[in-house]
Amino acid sequence: MKKVLIGLMVLGSFVFASEGMSGCVETKLNEAVSIYSCPSGDYKAIFETNRDGSKRVGWKEPTIEVLSTKGPTTINQYTQK
Repeated sequence: MKKVLIGLMVLGSFVFASEGMSGCVETKLNEAVSIYSCPSGDYKAIFETNRDGSKRVGWKEPTIEVLSTKGPTTINQYTQK
């Protein structure tokens, strides 16, 4: 459990450290919820919002949920003898 939490904290810092993280695509569901599709998996981020619905910046780290994880791509090359 500790490894999962530490991994999510590290991943969260990389995902939200810069707007243009290479390989990740952000899909906004609304102001408070975004889904990030990365090569390592899909993640759902829930941000804290103000009363008017705008995203609070710098208040609190978003809540991150792992939707799916993707393993390494294995390519098998077989040759006939």
